[in-house]
Amino acid sequence: MRRKKIQVVVVTYNHEKYIAQAITNALGQQGEFEIEVMVFDDASTDKTREVVMEIANNDDRVKLFTNAKNIMLEKNLQKALSHIDSDYFAFCEGDDFWTNKFKLQEQMNMLEEKHSLIMNYHHVLYFNQETGEKSLNKVQLKTNKDVMTLEDVIVSYPIRNFSSCFYRGSLLDKVNPNIFGMYMADWLFHIETARYGQIGVIRTPMSQYRVHGTSLWSSMTVKEKLNKNIEMAKMYNKFYGYQYNDLFSRCIASYEKDLKAIGNVVNGSTLGKAAAVAAAVAAIV
Repeated sequence: MRRKKIQVVVVTYNHEKYIAQAITNALGQQGEFEIEVMVFDDASTDKTREVVMEIANNDDRVKLFTNAKNIMLEKNLQKALSHIDSDYFAFCEGDDFWTNKFKLQEQMNMLEEKHSLIMNYHHVLYFNQETGEKSLNKVQLKTNKDVMTLEDVIVSYPIRNFSSCFYRGSLLDKVNPNIFGMYMADWLFHIETARYGQIGVIRTPMSQYRVHGTSLWSSMTVKEKLNKNIEMAKMYNKFYGYQYNDLFSRCIASYEKDLKAIGNVVNGSTLGKAAAVAAAVAAIV
């Protein structure tokens, strides 16, 4: 019987300190499949490319693709996905890393058994590079469903991170290419994905999301993140012609509630500071 092929997409920019761990942990995956790791370097200005080349020169399962100039995440991601020709694919961002060597096998097994699923994701452990602190995402912990739908992805977005996700290769025949022409992040990609099937949930943490100062999202304040999420929700609502307006409105209302809680703290309200800020952080980290 033919072994299924899994391609791992690693999008990277200036990750020389972290990229080797992302790649080697992907190569260390064990299971009944063929694996290929494709690294897409978006014109890094550090030694990311050299680190990847050294690994690729010693392992033909690693392929390096480079851009002559920086084309930003959305276009780099579109370029990466144009090279997918496998049964399944997964992401590992260049500064994240997988922690379970059977991660891909477990995720593949779920999609092999449940044909209604277009993808699945697992819980993520957040790793603060500066302090060494590790924590689980509170939105993921609050989610008790085994299967997610488009409603879940728009309203609460429990997925949180590309590096936890695993997809059917056939998804790419359906994805609207216009999503890559706007500020996308992982949220819009998964909204688009959820339009074509259900999403399975694995509650075991099998990767670590690295929180560090050079990460654009990690370096933003809670208030900045909330405002950015509201901006994106309005943009995506318009992109889909307001056909999911009720869902996006619920999402926006939730973020605005968190913003108000932060404002009450700043203005000296009697709201407990720790509780208000913690609620907002849990919603967007």
